[in-house]
Amino acid sequence: MKKLLIIIGCLAACVAMARQQNLAQLAPSQFADTEVTTNVTWALNLPSLKKYRVELGLVGTPSNNVEVALGHDADGDGALSLDEQAVWLAWDCGEWTARGIRDRGLGIGDVPLMTSGPDTNGVVSASVDVAVSNHKSKPAWLYDQNWNLVRVTRRGIDDAQERVSLYTRVAGTLILIR
Repeated sequence: MKKLLIIIGCLAACVAMARQQNLAQLAPSQFADTEVTTNVTWALNLPSLKKYRVELGLVGTPSNNVEVALGHDADGDGALSLDEQAVWLAWDCGEWTARGIRDRGLGIGDVPLMTSGPDTNGVVSASVDVAVSNHKSKPAWLYDQNWNLVRVTRRGIDDAQERVSLYTRVAGTLILIR
């Protein structure tokens, strides 16, 4: 009986754990030529992080623009500025864009992007999946354990009805022997 409990405990410890955070929709702007922005804390310094994913869905029209950016809030003001962002996913002028800063001296690189839609409601979606191993990804500029903030920005005159989801998957094993 004791062996069976130990085996069940070991199997339960091997199961992967996932965390998801869905951000609330942004309030509509009062003017057509302005933008609405929010910043949300989201730490990626989990001890056994295996994967993270940023997913954006919206009603895609040519006038909508929604951008999700990840980065490190270096100055600690609670807002992710343009020079602090490292990876971003955006719908702009009817097209998806996913980019990242490879290195401050080397410029911008394209990020692997998975898109779908539009569905029957006109919703288009895209996601960026990044596999992480030992706090490193391939290419290395797609992950930094110091990233701690996500900025969501919406522009345009049409109601985007955006939905932003942030996923992390961690895995770990704990074996106690007495």
